[in-house]
Amino acid sequence: MDIELKKQEVLEDIARQPSNVLFSRIDIINQILLSNLLKTNFASSLVGAANTSHSNSENLHTVCSNLAKQRALLQGASVSTIMQFDIGQKSDHSNMGTLSYPKMEDNTYNNKTTFPYIVLHDLNEDGGIIDLSSSPNATKDIENDEGNFVTYFSDFSKYFLTRSRANGELVSIDDNNAPYTTPTAAEPFFPANTINGETYSGTATDPTANSDVRHDFFLTPNTTSVGFAGANNDITENKYTGNTFVTLELSEVDGSFTSNEVIIDFDGNSSTIKNSSNTTTVILESFDSKGTFSVGETITDLSSNVTIQSIETVSNTEVNITVTGSTFLTGSNTDVSLGFGIANTLTLEENTVKRTGNLVSVTANNHGIKPGEYVVLKGADETFGEFNDTFIVEDVTQNTLTFSTSNTVSVTPTGDFSLVKNLFFGRTSNASAAIHTRTTNSSATLVYQSDDLDLGFAIGNTITGQSTNSNGKIDKRTKGGAWYQVKTNEVKTYYIASDSGTWDYDASNNPQGIESSANTGEFWLKNFEMVKLNQLVGIGSSYSSRFLLEDDSGVIELETSTDNIINEIEFFDNKKVVLDIPLATASDTSGGYNSNIRTNLPGVYFSYPLKTYEDQVFNGVTTLDAFSNFANIVVAPEGLEINLSWKPLGNTSGVALNGTHINQNGTVTDVSFNPEECTTLNKTSFNSYLGPFDTIQNNPLNDVYRSVNPNNRSSALKVGGSYPNVNANPFFPAVGGTHKNHTDTLNSITGTQPAGLNANDIYAGAYTEYQQQAQNPTGDYRYVVQNDQKWIYASNVFDANSSISGSYSAPRNNDIKGNVFDGSLDGEIGNNVDESSTPSPSAGSVTTTIPANNSVTCSIVSHIGNQGQLYSMGTYNGRSDMVQVTNQYCTGDNGYCNLGYSNQNDCTENGGQWTWTSVTTSSTTVEFGCLYNRIQYLLTNNGGSLTVNSTTNMRSNFAVLYTLLMNLYSSSYGKDYLDPVERPEASGYTEEGRSDTDFKLRVEELKTAIDAVIGLHNTERANVIANIGSSYSHPSNYRTTFEDMKTKMIAFRYAVKNRITEITNRIGGVNGKNVGSGGNTSFQVSVGGVNTGFTGYPFNNGNGYANTIYSQSNFLAGKKLKLLELIASALNDMDTLYEQIQSKRAEYYEYNQ
Repeated sequence: MDIELKKQEVLEDIARQPSNVLFSRIDIINQILLSNLLKTNFASSLVGAANTSHSNSENLHTVCSNLAKQRALLQGASVSTIMQFDIGQKSDHSNMGTLSYPKMEDNTYNNKTTFPYIVLHDLNEDGGIIDLSSSPNATKDIENDEGNFVTYFSDFSKYFLTRSRANGELVSIDDNNAPYTTPTAAEPFFPANTINGETYSGTATDPTANSDVRHDFFLTPNTTSVGFAGANNDITENKYTGNTFVTLELSEVDGSFTSNEVIIDFDGNSSTIKNSSNTTTVILESFDSKGTFSVGETITDLSSNVTIQSIETVSNTEVNITVTGSTFLTGSNTDVSLGFGIANTLTLEENTVKRTGNLVSVTANNHGIKPGEYVVLKGADETFGEFNDTFIVEDVTQNTLTFSTSNTVSVTPTGDFSLVKNLFFGRTSNASAAIHTRTTNSSATLVYQSDDLDLGFAIGNTITGQSTNSNGKIDKRTKGGAWYQVKTNEVKTYYIASDSGTWDYDASNNPQGIESSANTGEFWLKNFEMVKLNQLVGIGSSYSSRFLLEDDSGVIELETSTDNIINEIEFFDNKKVVLDIPLATASDTSGGYNSNIRTNLPGVYFSYPLKTYEDQVFNGVTTLDAFSNFANIVVAPEGLEINLSWKPLGNTSGVALNGTHINQNGTVTDVSFNPEECTTLNKTSFNSYLGPFDTIQNNPLNDVYRSVNPNNRSSALKVGGSYPNVNANPFFPAVGGTHKNHTDTLNSITGTQPAGLNANDIYAGAYTEYQQQAQNPTGDYRYVVQNDQKWIYASNVFDANSSISGSYSAPRNNDIKGNVFDGSLDGEIGNNVDESSTPSPSAGSVTTTIPANNSVTCSIVSHIGNQGQLYSMGTYNGRSDMVQVTNQYCTGDNGYCNLGYSNQNDCTENGGQWTWTSVTTSSTTVEFGCLYNRIQYLLTNNGGSLTVNSTTNMRSNFAVLYTLLMNLYSSSYGKDYLDPVERPEASGYTEEGRSDTDFKLRVEELKTAIDAVIGLHNTERANVIANIGSSYSHPSNYRTTFEDMKTKMIAFRYAVKNRITEITNRIGGVNGKNVGSGGNTSFQVSVGGVNTGFTGYPFNNGNGYANTIYSQSNFLAGKKLKLLELIASALNDMDTLYEQIQSKRAEYYEYNQ
């Protein structure tokens, strides 16, 4: 191969590595999300509180650890060396780091679903980023492939996302494109409008039968709730039924038809009137009209008023006016026969018309005209034509009338004059006319329904009403139909059952559903729901970097770098979309109608198209149809962006030179181009976002994380004289191939996993490495692994109060894998109870009075035999300030025998008489047996004074007891500790100290009693010292307080035993290990023998708390799912990619010589 081609090949390999790092990070993020989801469901006792309803919110591991510490105190073992794994606190397992992961219920945003995002479009061939805006009606111009800029809304509120109704999840176009290829004409967004089950569009045709049904559907905003359609929208319906009828128009009507009246035609056909209208009109045919009347105007003849309905102009002086009968009003009378009579014409005699000034007088005998009436004067000669006009009468006498003209010339006109009177005029127009014909016409319009609209009631026929006897002639017959609305804007409800959902009507379950008569077929909202975007967070915080995309065919080339190797697009960091709802909740994990399906979060790196709510119209042009796809929201946490400044060969410009840019071992001279810098967030920065997962490789947070790194292996390699690495991987220790089920003997190696556990489960057995005649140091049993005891939180087998010494990693000559801690405090506590160390004469003494001194008198021989007692303070058995008594005796001295014997006994035995000649005093000092001395023995080691909450001067066994009580008072795991999952049966326990409540009581009772004795004894010690020699009696409560303490000590001794066993039963046992040394075996749950599984009280579908802790730790760290190991492996793989960059650079160096 050509060297230059090879160099180019290597260069391209290096240049592809940043994208591989990104995909490796995506794998890490997805594994973290998966682990968090599964941990929440299957490791809840580690992730959260053991009992979420209890005031103690510790996880189960912490509960067991605290109970085990309490048990260790009661056994006299060290609490700091309890055999246990570091399983971790709640936060260790619930902490996902600081990456912006999708969150189902983000408590920062009112428990709504949130996720990090970018928005990508494919509105042109290159595609690109769209920066959504929170500004109302904000727009973005995007250049299309033809070079034209098209306007779209960038206001995020114009768009919605899509979720499945079945599982409640946002639907990614990567998984299902069905919601993004619809709606279509065949599958509309909401139900299509139908008539009799057939789809229609536009204006609905009139019904042709009463059985016709019409359904119209709308998408209606609902601002008060999410709405059944989603995104605060509902489907609403207007429903109509057919209403067909015949309309008859009648004339020559006599009477007034009424609704519901039966009508019969000439041929005997009958029907019932549904509604009717009866109309009376009067036609006024007139002449000598002047001016223009208007429709709706009121006309009057000064006695009656009526409203014009229509006007027909016949000529300039002739007009026919139709008036509405219902508007006739004569005074208070509405009779249409009143008023508007025929006009009269009066013939005037010669010279009866004269004008003086502007006032015209006309003489007409008995004319009957009133002031204000309109009259028409006509017949004047041509010279006097101005007198041929209509005038308003101003004044009248019986035989004359006067009116005014604009002309003021006095004259007597000539002509053949006549006068027309009884005119009517318009109230508004002042037009006037004289009636020559007055015609009254009555008509009616009747509507009836019939099964046969063509039967009977033909035009020209006469019909008669059976109730009113009204009749009329049919002038016009019309068949018609109209829709009768029976539902108005009814919200359609979506009914959800346990595993189904439907819009369909059901009388019981969904009475507001969509009726089958609508025949809606498929529509978008049937299977999908709109999801509103509530807000965008972090808009505008962006930086220059690139984001890699991939489809089924490989990398999408959205923008190409200068060397045509890396394809990328700009990425904006710290942005989060907040939905208007949580897709699911902790209490309802199924956000869809199917309760059997758990709703998942939007997937990292998945695309979710945005749809527009409505048509987007700009300058009269629709750029995006309603419900169409606009762009894709891509779920994108931090760290998924390539660093454009990073160079594959470390050269900022020109050709990469060996030594100048790249070194022989693949390192580069400019550290900014180190492999870890190929992404904008380098390795250190990205890993820092991972929280506890960042610790897996180098500094594991706890034993769970320590055990999941496949690079972390236990070893049986000896270092110096011990084996320090046998537990390097705590859950997978070095057990010589026995990490398999105890029934497995393959390769002549018998497994040591108890019960049904196997090689894929974390280790719960015990193992001793046996090497016969091994040396340096000697001991055939080289080390011991006791994971079984660690799972049950045993007190340390190597504790100072146990019979086994040494350490697990040091060789020895005996097999101790089956040994457990075997110490207790029963001997020490019992010594205080039975006072076995208290010597006579004070042992058991209840003497409470110390007598006064009684000195002996011994001066003469007759005093011989006198006795006395002196009381003082002394030291006995190492204790000072003890009460002692000196017993005094008066005895003879210098005696003689009358028989000569020198010995008194010989004298008296032989019958002689012994005589004393003088006297002397003798004495012996001994301990005075009393309650005071008894208490001194029991409480003190030196007789000194005691102090509450201190063991100074206290006898060793009593100090052990008192130290235990003080520790139980002061420790967080002491008397006040409450087990949040204490079994309900504990409320019925009768044994002392077995339940949490009773144990607290026993501790407090004894501590209070001892403190009372200490206080009283210190007082009595001072009183005894001060009053020694004088008679002194202790107060009565001195003895009763002491005896109460003794009673409480006896109860506490039993309480300790019971409590040890109770804790052991709660935590449980495994592999036949009973770690309840010092307990009460009467209610001990059997632990079985070697290879027995977990035992203890029934708990969480297992036995003992340890069973649950083991199972959930096994879920996290076992080899079956490799739940956390996959994250560790992905982190290791990412490191391998960095190493490959350096390796490829070293290879390039060789070709670049």
